[in-house]
Amino acid sequence: MIMPGADTPAGLLAPVTVLGSLQRSAPSAPLDARVADAIENHGARALGNSRHFLRWEHRKRARIDGDEVDTRTLVYLTPIPGTGRSSALQLTATIVQPLERDDDTEARIADWIAMIDASVATFAWVRS
Repeated sequence: MIMPGADTPAGLLAPVTVLGSLQRSAPSAPLDARVADAIENHGARALGNSRHFLRWEHRKRARIDGDEVDTRTLVYLTPIPGTGRSSALQLTATIVQPLERDDDTEARIADWIAMIDASVATFAWVRS
């Protein structure tokens, strides 16, 4: 979770939380089609040097308390070992940002994204 600090630019809403969800497909139709769609239509790429996480973003406008804002949702997908690519863990984080942003706000958003990417990159499956 990213919490706002005293120097958080106005209009940059926090907290930002990373949420996890289980994604399942039928064994006869693994997640390959979803991965292909993310790559072809959403610009998904490997997260840094990771061979385990695919990452992409969605952007859209939304209304919050009557104000129009931009949202940037970061999506991360990694297969669950032993499922034959039929199940995956999806992590998402949404950053709410003002429509008009100055250089300081853009820099803060870039810092937040780098922090989220770095946090997700530390994830590892552990055998029990």
